[in-house]
Amino acid sequence: PHVHGASMVEVRQRFAKDFDHYRALLLHEPRGYPCQNADFVLPPTRPEAAFGVVVAEQGKIYPAMSGHNVICVATALLETGMVPIERGSATTTFHLDLPAGLVQVKAQCEHGKATQVELRNAPAFCRPCDM
Repeated sequence: PHVHGASMVEVRQRFAKDFDHYRALLLHEPRGYPCQNADFVLPPTRPEAAFGVVVAEQGKIYPAMSGHNVICVATALLETGMVPIERGSATTTFHLDLPAGLVQVKAQCEHGKATQVELRNAPAFCRPCDM
C-alpha cells in the first residue's frame, strides 16, 4: 500500500494505525509464529535512500530498526534487481530509510547474489541516567 508520511517515523505510525491488518495476516496463525517478522518495502521519505522500510513484529510492534531484517531486505533488493548490483565493482552501496534514520548498506555480490552485507546504522545516543 502507499503510506503517506513526511518521515519514516510518520510512515510507521500511519502503517501501524491504518494497515496493521497486513502485519496480522502475515504473522498470526496459520501463516506465522511468535518469532516471525515482516518487512514492508515502501517509497523512501529521504531522497538519498533507495527505499523505505517498516519492520513489523508480533504483538503490534514496529521497531525503529532491526539489523537482521535490514540485511534480509538488502539481500532481497539486490538479488531481485530492485537495487542494481554495481557491475565492475566488488561493492554495491546504497541507503535505506528507516524510522531510526538513514542506514547505509555495503554489499559484496558475486554472480547476482549478495555474499556479504554490512550496515552502518543510524546514529544512536544514550541519554543521561538522571533525566
